[in-house]
Amino acid sequence: MSHSTVNQNKVAKLTEEYVRDETEKDQALVLSTWDYGGQKMLFSLHHMFLTPKGVYVVVFNAQELVVGQTIIVDDNPEEVNEDVQNRCLEYIRLWCDSIYLFAHGAPVVLVGTHKDKLTESQIKQAYSVLSERVLFKSPSVQSLEKTTNGDLCSFVSNVTSGSPPVH
Repeated sequence: MSHSTVNQNKVAKLTEEYVRDETEKDQALVLSTWDYGGQKMLFSLHHMFLTPKGVYVVVFNAQELVVGQTIIVDDNPEEVNEDVQNRCLEYIRLWCDSIYLFAHGAPVVLVGTHKDKLTESQIKQAYSVLSERVLFKSPSVQSLEKTTNGDLCSFVSNVTSGSPPVH
């Protein structure tokens, strides 16, 4: 798997196509961005805000898919084990399936963060685990937007503006 990115123009086009209907073509497009945050106590309310007229971005920490990787949790280092990996996969599956169920047909962009903390081999491993255990086992895969490389997930670095990305 080579480096892939989410094309910002593609996201803008998806937003234009899926959010605006024919009667609104000449009107200004107003977007509302919501961060659901992922708190379990609010999961039962999320479906009320899902609509086919949305464009969804599901974001997860890609480090959590690589067993043995060290991540920082509450300012403390923690090694990723199978429980952490399974929790991450369940989170991704929950969101993809919820969007598929309650906003069927809406486009979904899947983004793994912390690419700068992973080697190219680990990124491939993360994509493989994600593909085998979630993407190709769920009907929601048909809603996922492909990256410029044709992949079903983009990986992005967590670097501050002006800092060079670490590959």
